[in-house]
Amino acid sequence: MHTKDLPRELVEESRFATEIVDTINAWKEQKLNGAWVHISLEDSHVVPRLAKLGFKFFHSATNEMTMTCWLGDESSRMPTASFSYYSVSALVIDEKGSVLMVREQREHCGVSYWKFPGGVPKPSEHLLRTAERKVKEETGIVAKGGAVIGLSQRLYTEYKDSCGFFFYCLMKYVKDAQVGRVETVSDEITDVRWFTRDEINSMPRKEIFHHHLDIWQAYLNLWRTSGERNCMKSPEETSLQRCSTSASAEKPVLAPFTRT
Repeated sequence: MHTKDLPRELVEESRFATEIVDTINAWKEQKLNGAWVHISLEDSHVVPRLAKLGFKFFHSATNEMTMTCWLGDESSRMPTASFSYYSVSALVIDEKGSVLMVREQREHCGVSYWKFPGGVPKPSEHLLRTAERKVKEETGIVAKGGAVIGLSQRLYTEYKDSCGFFFYCLMKYVKDAQVGRVETVSDEITDVRWFTRDEINSMPRKEIFHHHLDIWQAYLNLWRTSGERNCMKSPEETSLQRCSTSASAEKPVLAPFTRT
């Protein structure tokens, strides 16, 4: 049921209490076990009434939320609430093998460290398109998404009963927005810079986001291993087909190259 599809008079507070009870009884007579009610923002006054009838929160978006209720006599088979979200980080490598990194304005534990550009997707946006968009938004650089090469999972987040997934995308540098220049184009970013492999490898660990450093080191290790079988191609040319790197649940790992 979508409240936005109901006649307006049925959603009025004075009538909804009676109508929803009658509707639930009709669903039970039809042997329906699960009830889903999608509530528009302007109809949020129905939430307390649904809660009194046993409905629980399931999902919320900008202008709509969903509540569910198990109607059957046996144990509930309703799915739990939507419990995950994800973000994307971009490992951008140019023709010289240098890596693009940014500093964010916000600090973590009093430290502002270097990290890969990236962020959260827009609705229905492909992972690689998110990576391309965030690189351009944060640095002004155009990069082409090649593959998802890593994944990490955070089991506990600031959102109750939710976990976070973090995807790492290998990107190929295409061009600067302004030829010969790399600059900060987002008010979230304080600095943008290309680093050589040696510069990253010699950087104090506290100056680079540790998950991104783990991905970088795993990437280099895979390149070296693959290079022995592939005439020592450069990292950006090496085909990342397999990686058996093991890790804990929250530590990033390289995954098989997923091409689009």
